[in-house]
Amino acid sequence: MAETALRTKVKHLENAAGFSTWEVKLQDILTDNDYDEYVFGSKTTEPTITDPANADEVKTHSDWRCAQVKALAIIRTRVGDSPMAYIRSAKTGKEAWDKLQSIYMPKGAITIIHLRRRLYSLRCGEEEPIEEHLHTLSTLRTDLEKYGVTLSEPDFAIIILTSLPDSWDHWTGNFDLTQLKDSEDLISRVIQHAKQPSAKPENETSSTALAAFKASPALPTHTTALTPAPASTAAASGIAPMNAAPNRLASPSPKRKNSAISSTRRNIRASPADQRLI
Repeated sequence: MAETALRTKVKHLENAAGFSTWEVKLQDILTDNDYDEYVFGSKTTEPTITDPANADEVKTHSDWRCAQVKALAIIRTRVGDSPMAYIRSAKTGKEAWDKLQSIYMPKGAITIIHLRRRLYSLRCGEEEPIEEHLHTLSTLRTDLEKYGVTLSEPDFAIIILTSLPDSWDHWTGNFDLTQLKDSEDLISRVIQHAKQPSAKPENETSSTALAAFKASPALPTHTTALTPAPASTAAASGIAPMNAAPNRLASPSPKRKNSAISSTRRNIRASPADQRLI
């Protein structure tokens, strides 16, 4: 039995973030191997031997010590290097269990405040997996219950709905909050809806819209390359060819230039009265 327990695979405890789930799994393993009473049950206290000649007392004490050592082995083989530093010197499974709980699940009002703040402020991102988000919410709720804080089903259902991404507003708006009684049913419906293609937001977020824009084919530009007109066509229309020198395109002909100069001189010679009329 002990060999089977040691082979049972459980993700190693690394930090406080995973302690709640790890704790439940270890409780199941210890219970399945009849060590739960020695770690967090009625047999946590070491039995005393009043008479060394009493074979029953000696056997009871020996069995207790053996169970504690095996329970300690189950716990130690399922923690990472960091938690191991706290229980390396533990002599019993009970001692190791209590040490881990005191470090990763400390008692006190500050812990309850921290858990409440996380539960009510947690928001699911647009690209975050919905199931992982719901798992985190459920874990926080369970942790609060360990401290005597119980959330009603309607309250927890509302927390779930308000924590969903903004793109879910149309879907959540179809719920009558006064009729929500069971959060488990709501969790099931959220997971099922998340698996549907229609779960994508109707109004794409900026990141999604930008990705769609980048993936779309490039639009044609409205600029057209200028092609020089043939010399015969340019001559017939009175337009200078494109390959003509820039100064010739910009300068007027000598006749027009002399005419403009003569007109300017006549205006200068005109009398003041005439200048007003010009």
